[in-house]
Amino acid sequence: MHKLVARSQAMSDARRLPLRYMTKSVPPTALGVFMRCALRGFLWSLVFIAVSNVERSIAQSALNYGILANIESNPSDGSSNPHSFTESANAMYFLDRDGKLWVTDGTRHGTQEIPLKGSSASSLQVNTPRSMVAFNDTIAFAASFNDPTGSAGCRQSTATSPSCESQGLFIVNSDNSGVTLIREKVYIAESPAGKINERRILSIGQKLVFFGIESHDAESWWDSNSLWVSDGTRSGTFLLHTLDGGDLSVKQKIAAGGRLYFAIYGSQTYGGLWTSDGTVAGTFRINSNFAEEFRYHNGMLFFREIIYQNYQYNYYLSRLDPLSSPSEIRMRVALSSNVYSGLSFPLLYPSGNYVYFLERVNNYRDQFLHLKRAKTSNLEISTVQQVQEPKSLTDFRGTLYFVATTDETGEELFRVQDGGYYGSPTVALASDIRIGRSGSSPASLTPMGDELFF
Repeated sequence: MHKLVARSQAMSDARRLPLRYMTKSVPPTALGVFMRCALRGFLWSLVFIAVSNVERSIAQSALNYGILANIESNPSDGSSNPHSFTESANAMYFLDRDGKLWVTDGTRHGTQEIPLKGSSASSLQVNTPRSMVAFNDTIAFAASFNDPTGSAGCRQSTATSPSCESQGLFIVNSDNSGVTLIREKVYIAESPAGKINERRILSIGQKLVFFGIESHDAESWWDSNSLWVSDGTRSGTFLLHTLDGGDLSVKQKIAAGGRLYFAIYGSQTYGGLWTSDGTVAGTFRINSNFAEEFRYHNGMLFFREIIYQNYQYNYYLSRLDPLSSPSEIRMRVALSSNVYSGLSFPLLYPSGNYVYFLERVNNYRDQFLHLKRAKTSNLEISTVQQVQEPKSLTDFRGTLYFVATTDETGEELFRVQDGGYYGSPTVALASDIRIGRSGSSPASLTPMGDELFF
């Protein structure tokens, strides 16, 4: 693992060692002068080595880490594979390989497994959580569960046994002692293939919103695709808006400015850009245009809008201000159809006062792409530079960092730098980690505070 760190000023201002008394007895002859110079040079080399070692230890000290919990203690069983990390308040929740739920506060003592048993009914057995989201200093999630007593009113496994299986919405107890079932008989789909980080449940203010499929009785199939809202209690969880109309789907959604924005495809009646504040009156369609690639940045919502005009599809970069005008498209600018995106490769990258995107140099090659950006204030588009095989575009302290390839450096870490000729932006090498053409191939760029880990 690497990280970008600032050079320690204390090391730059290292004080000189007093050397005079160490060479005082050397006679003032030619040999003595030579020996004095040699001794001084040797001592100064030791000083520089010591300073370098101190600098290196300071830089590495921040990377020191220790095991918090040996979840899988048997080496022959392999790793526990912690994943699905979800931060809430001062704790981090995650799942292990077997679908068990864990929480940690960053200490060994504060790392523990959370029992997946319902607090109101001890017999309730909850299966692997999914779509975890931070909510009111804890987390909420969707999961299937088994109820041997049938008290949750769910579908019976057999005609002779009250034991049943169902889907539901859960919340972790505030003391991490277990979980509470908020609403049964509602199915919240898993994330789509290739987009494991897409949230199926979103938090807007003090509410949870999600799209669920409800079963009206124990014997019926899942038969409606609906928008739900919850305040974290059973009585405060209810169906907000039913979406009928055949083969429709919710393709994109985002929480922005205390509201939910989502795009519906596949229905002339319901298709288009929608918004909701978690109330019936505040849930409505903004327009019938296709919308995708939502990005919320500096209080503004950016997305690509697709409008069918003059027998063809036209593409726009659009901006909406959820806090001041939640249902008004404030501005839009035309985009080329060559704007690049793909599976697990987003289209828009907000950073600082710009929204960056990539555009193919021609229609057939993806190796060389134009890096472009639009001002967040007026969506004025300009070209930064042509780059080769860019990936992992990441905002770090208002500057765009990314991995790219050049003939001189190989695959290394680069950043956008303003103030080039005539004030135009340029692409600069951020760090040549492996000198030469082979490159270090940085990956998994992760900002954390004032440091960028990769």
